[in-house]
Amino acid sequence: MNACRRPFRLFLLPGLALVLGLAGLFLADRAAAGGGVAALGLRPGSPDPLPAGVRVETFISQVEMPITLIWGPDGRLYFSERRQMAVLVRNPDGSFHARIDVPGVTSQDGQMLGMALHPRFPDEPWIYIQYTQNNPLRNRLLRFRYENGVSSEPHLLLETTLPANCINHGGKFVFGPDGALYIGLGDHCASALAQNLTVPQGKVLRVDPMTGAGLPDNPFADGDGPNDDRIWALGLRNPFGMTYDPATGELWLSDNGPACGDEINRIVRGGNYGWPLSGSECEDPGPGYVPPLWSWATPIVPTGIAFYRGNTLPNWHGDLFLCSWRNGQLYRLRLDAARTGIVAAVAYDLGPAGCTFDVVSGPDGNLYTNTHDTDTRDGAIYRLSSLPSWWPLVRRGP
Repeated sequence: MNACRRPFRLFLLPGLALVLGLAGLFLADRAAAGGGVAALGLRPGSPDPLPAGVRVETFISQVEMPITLIWGPDGRLYFSERRQMAVLVRNPDGSFHARIDVPGVTSQDGQMLGMALHPRFPDEPWIYIQYTQNNPLRNRLLRFRYENGVSSEPHLLLETTLPANCINHGGKFVFGPDGALYIGLGDHCASALAQNLTVPQGKVLRVDPMTGAGLPDNPFADGDGPNDDRIWALGLRNPFGMTYDPATGELWLSDNGPACGDEINRIVRGGNYGWPLSGSECEDPGPGYVPPLWSWATPIVPTGIAFYRGNTLPNWHGDLFLCSWRNGQLYRLRLDAARTGIVAAVAYDLGPAGCTFDVVSGPDGNLYTNTHDTDTRDGAIYRLSSLPSWWPLVRRGP
């Protein structure tokens, strides 16, 4: 955290009409599988102002690195602090509710990645976290119980080794409509592993949320055979954002490419998404592989993604949103009528605010984003809404 804090500010972006002439922003990249519909790539560096009436407000100030945002079934906001190895909980108005330390793990032991709550939380009082362990260097996913203000009973569900100086961790995971846990893992800087069915790297895994075991109806499950029974999809490099479309129940994912190939994919059972066969030039790997629904010609480093479920911003309902680590812009992607492809995208400039790690649709109908703490900017969680400017806003972080 910065030693010197700037006073909190309310960010109100002036109302400007949404630009309709998007043709100059789009680049045809690849053809979508089977349908012949072009996947379009938005070149970064040309963000639009927000549409008229959309406000960006500081919801929680002075947070450090809130890597994952989740609105729980109890109506509270849960967010993981990467460097603190803790889950912070805020009430619907942004006021402090609790700090949940991960049992048996400290900030000296590792750094936080993804987080999830059991779908029936708090009746099923399980919190799930994935983190990078420092020594020895590993990715670990565990669940622990949180009841009556006490965290306990950590259970290790997944562990993979990591090479030194590798950042292709992946690390986000979500519960599916079927109750299974879907986990995105990077290739751990060993690209050939993404096509290897005996290891979890470069894959989406589908596991039992209580045991971490692969489910018997997974597409590559072979019991005592050589395959990793947890694998649901393969051929990914560094998936970071994962979300389910509430309208269809399908899994969507953001994947980070090398010098190109940042992309959005709709994950299907047994799908192979082509890495590393697409290569450093992001070429089409050929028939039998699932091409991205959207890709960027120049890296934006896509992070968290979410479908907007609210009605406070009615023109955005059902659209897919994502954050960019590279430029802090908020990207909005419009789906086709079948919700199997992307037909248009626009990047929004959030002004002094930003969207670097995660975006989530709130139970109040608003959209929430976050930024991390840097030498020039305090970390914060922001709210996008069409509410009046006098709405009570900021709560300072602990």
